[in-house]
Amino acid sequence: GGQISIYQKKNFIFSAKVLSVFRNHQTKLVRMSSFGSQTSVLAGLYKPKWHVAGEFGYDKSSITHLKHSDAMKENFPSISDGWFSPSGGHFYYGVQGSKTIHQSFEISIIVGSTNAQFKDKNPLLPIYCQIGLNYTF
Repeated sequence: GGQISIYQKKNFIFSAKVLSVFRNHQTKLVRMSSFGSQTSVLAGLYKPKWHVAGEFGYDKSSITHLKHSDAMKENFPSISDGWFSPSGGHFYYGVQGSKTIHQSFEISIIVGSTNAQFKDKNPLLPIYCQIGLNYTF
């Protein structure tokens, strides 16, 4: 994927991001592989040593392949493997920030929340947090 700056005035930048996404998840009953996309817009203040920005986006799994285990097929003989579309999506929104420490370290944090598409149920924990530490040498 990629990110492009749409509007900039001094240190304020408004940008858009588009990513392709592949996910794979497996349990004892089923293996799920999906392809999808993630699009978002970001707006924030970007200084040489720090930044703070808000992000609003949409994450969509466009098509999902299910491969059920033998145990699952024994309990549910009518269940079928194959490709299924669409498989759902969610909106996400949050804030992010970073701070450069000395010349070699940067610490970053992203926090936010998600909402399921349509009337689907939200996840058990509809929040996310990512903490990063970058070292440049």
